[in-house]
Amino acid sequence: MTTPTPSDAGSGEVVAAPFAAPAVVPISPWGYGRPPLADRFFRRLSEGAGLLVVAVIAGVGGFLLWHALPALSRNRENFLTYRGNWVTSDPSALRFGIVEQLHVTVFVSVFALVLAMPVALGVAIYLTQYAPRGLAAPLSYSVELLAAVPSIIYGVWGLHVLAPQLRPVAAWLNAHLGRVFLFSTGNASVAGGGTIFTAGIVLAVMILPIIIAVTREVFAQTPQDEIEAALALGATRWEVVKTTV
Repeated sequence: MTTPTPSDAGSGEVVAAPFAAPAVVPISPWGYGRPPLADRFFRRLSEGAGLLVVAVIAGVGGFLLWHALPALSRNRENFLTYRGNWVTSDPSALRFGIVEQLHVTVFVSVFALVLAMPVALGVAIYLTQYAPRGLAAPLSYSVELLAAVPSIIYGVWGLHVLAPQLRPVAAWLNAHLGRVFLFSTGNASVAGGGTIFTAGIVLAVMILPIIIAVTREVFAQTPQDEIEAALALGATRWEVVKTTV
């Protein structure tokens, strides 16, 4: 902006007024100024809730370890490598180990992931890329409801419903593929259907809705502009899924 001075009024010349720089206001992590009291209170409350969860988990672990120390100190064998029969009748000469249970847990988990991951990826891709909106919404709600079912419900269902139904299949696999650890007798009864094969199927059914829900949310974050750009360049829907999603 320019303003004429008295000396320049007669000559008609215009002289620019000196420019004043604006004052610099320091910016805090929350923006200009101090955050409101409600925001600060909610942040402290959230931090406290997170620390409380960690403290509870650490407390449970410490409680279990504290009460297990007497038995671990009297164990005559290595707790991590002992494979023999457990001896718990004599408190002064205990013999037990966790290696067999650890192997079963790892095999069941890996087998469940091998079964669940391809199905979960396929369902998530269908819900986000192929299913019409009228079908994708109710299916997504159903998946989220299944993901909220407690794991103990799946365990009881697998023990009393699925295991008896898989008993002939488990017996056939044990008879023909018994050398494979997945189908061997292991620590459970093949006659009752309680094998690693059955446990893996139950665990796969349990984790399937959770994997679908998480994967669907990840796929849904793909920018729509990038999908439309790929389609405009002539890519098929499957090529869009492979290259963009």
